[in-house]
Amino acid sequence: MPRPPRTESPGGIHHVWQRGNNKQLIFSDAHDRRMFLRLLQEVGRKYRWECLGYCLLDNHFHLILETVETTLGAGMRALDSRYAHWFNERHDRVGHLFQARFGSKLVTTDEQFAQLLRYVARNPVRAGACDDPGAWQWSSHRALMTNVAHPLVAVSRVTELLSPYGGEPGRRYPRLFEGRGPLQHLDPDGSPWEIRPTLLEIFASEEDQLAAMRRARQHDYRLAEIAAHAGVTESTVCRRLKRV
Repeated sequence: MPRPPRTESPGGIHHVWQRGNNKQLIFSDAHDRRMFLRLLQEVGRKYRWECLGYCLLDNHFHLILETVETTLGAGMRALDSRYAHWFNERHDRVGHLFQARFGSKLVTTDEQFAQLLRYVARNPVRAGACDDPGAWQWSSHRALMTNVAHPLVAVSRVTELLSPYGGEPGRRYPRLFEGRGPLQHLDPDGSPWEIRPTLLEIFASEEDQLAAMRRARQHDYRLAEIAAHAGVTESTVCRRLKRV
């Protein structure tokens, strides 16, 4: 069965993720991570990307990319190929480094973008790599928190995209991580609670599509919403969930 085409849009913002084949390591040390970031910068320059965020874990990575043209597929193939070739040579290995093709979702709302920034920054905490996003060296979180120009991350562009939430430009990103920030609501008793995760977050955080569908249902997403996000029919979602 042919794979569905990716959704690309000129000027679109994309959440991109990639995992190691069979969950194997794709970054073994700081040298590997530095090389990947260098290649990301080179590829991004060639394909006219704006890097709005990134996070490198041991066996997967997340990127937030704004594409001026529909170059996401071509650019990611170049990035994956160049890094995999370098990694295999350095570590004297053969075979596929990455698990299938990269995953991507188009961000379509201001809230999705803000939630995605927070999700990517908190990924190392969820993975048990650290207790606070600021403690993880291999992400864009520190640069965005300080609101200072960065050689890879388009800090000023992130600040601009967060303008719908108001506030001082230098405080817009940090406010996403405050107890009463712009993505928080209040219970009747006045205590803060977070809104439910978006389908974008759910599908990106689960190992396979079925697990994501199950979790989405637990958060009361309708079958039609899940089907539209997964690119399948509603009956397919229903049938797969009934098998579990």
